[in-house]
Amino acid sequence: MDGLRWAGKPLADGSGWIVGIAIPAEAGLRHLGLKEWKPMDIRANLLRYDWITVVEEKRDLLSMNLSTVQFGCPHLSPARMGWLQLVDTR
Repeated sequence: MDGLRWAGKPLADGSGWIVGIAIPAEAGLRHLGLKEWKPMDIRANLLRYDWITVVEEKRDLLSMNLSTVQFGCPHLSPARMGWLQLVDTR
């Protein structure tokens, strides 16, 4: 997504991570079918794809979800997703 920014770092006590994500308002509004931005909470699931080497010259895609959802159909398990709180930082 053009304009998407993110940063993350481990918590000092080693108990997890903290991540900041800046989602461009225009893309988010278009996706939600809205014309005007307002603070809101939305359902979301974060995932990370990584290619791992299984044997020489053969790689497999490793998919890691923040919360487990039905593979290939995450929209069928929205209750498993977390919440993102969208705020105005201007």
